Amino acid sequence: MRKLRERMRKTLHAAVTLEAALVLPIFLYVFVNLLTLFEALYVQTGIEAALHQAGRELGQIAFDVSFGEDVLRSAGTDTMTDGTAGAVFTATYGGARAKAYLAEAKTNLRCVRGGESGISFLRSALSGGDGEIDLIASYEIQPLLRLMPFTAFPAEARYYGHAWTGYRIPGTAEEAEEKEETVYVTEKGSVYHRTAGCTYLKPSVRSVDASSVESLRSANGAIYYRCESCGAGAAGAYYVTDYGNRYHGDASCKKIHHHVLSIPLSEAQAQGRPPCSKCGY
Repeated sequence: MRKLRERMRKTLHAAVTLEAALVLPIFLYVFVNLLTLFEALYVQTGIEAALHQAGRELGQIAFDVSFGEDVLRSAGTDTMTDGTAGAVFTATYGGARAKAYLAEAKTNLRCVRGGESGISFLRSALSGGDGEIDLIASYEIQPLLRLMPFTAFPAEARYYGHAWTGYRIPGTAEEAEEKEETVYVTEKGSVYHRTAGCTYLKPSVRSVDASSVESLRSANGAIYYRCESCGAGAAGAYYVTDYGNRYHGDASCKKIHHHVLSIPLSEAQAQGRPPCSKCGY
């Protein structure tokens, strides 16, 4: 019995050792592959950040490149037309600046096949007419352990932007148009309002007794007349506003609640609308 127990113990120990020998390589294989994927995400983030920085620089000088293409084209030089100069410039200068930013950030490119030289920018382009910058970095991700049966796969990072178009000079007509004041009008109104919350646009409606409506006066001292739209009756409660001059039999009368439009001040003035006496300053 004693010998049988010892034999069983040795057999169990050998089985555990065999299982460990089989499971450990699989575990290492999965673990290293996960490390490669995390490393690939880190590299992708670093390359995209570098492309963004390089793309901003390209945007500042892209106008000069497109202008140079126009000059060459007008001079009859065909070697640099159809966006060739822009594409070459974007690939060379943009690629060099992106790699410089990667070096500054000390981005580890060990999972990129060929390292820094393995990143290609040949598919980049610059549209001279539209000023569109398309900076593309193409590369391949390889396993951290070359002995593993893990094939490299292609990856790509991209920056898409627009060329710098200049500064807006203060005092120009364009700036004045952009800063033009917006005013508020109603479809059937005759004035313009500077504030959307003007009481003429959003009146406070209150109910009054029909018998007292003839003696009532508005905040401006005006007499209330019968509304032509809702046809107020001769009995019951009427509805008035503080700055109106009509009494209404219907609280939702369209003469009370206006459809408000926002338009430029110059357009309101061109329509011959004077400013509102309350909010027109």
